[in-house]
Amino acid sequence: MVNRVVLAHRLFTGLSRSHLACLVEELAEPWQARVEGRRHATRGGAR
Repeated sequence: MVNRVVLAHRLFTGLSRSHLACLVEELAEPWQARVEGRRHATRGGAR
């Protein structure tokens, strides 16, 4: 398993941890909506 703390280090991302956290927070909702949209389409509608 990959240690997420290591991958979040500035050497790998080029971003500070706080900036990376803000970016992840900003992108989480649209990403989750896309995932749920695909699941909805795969099911063919609402459950």
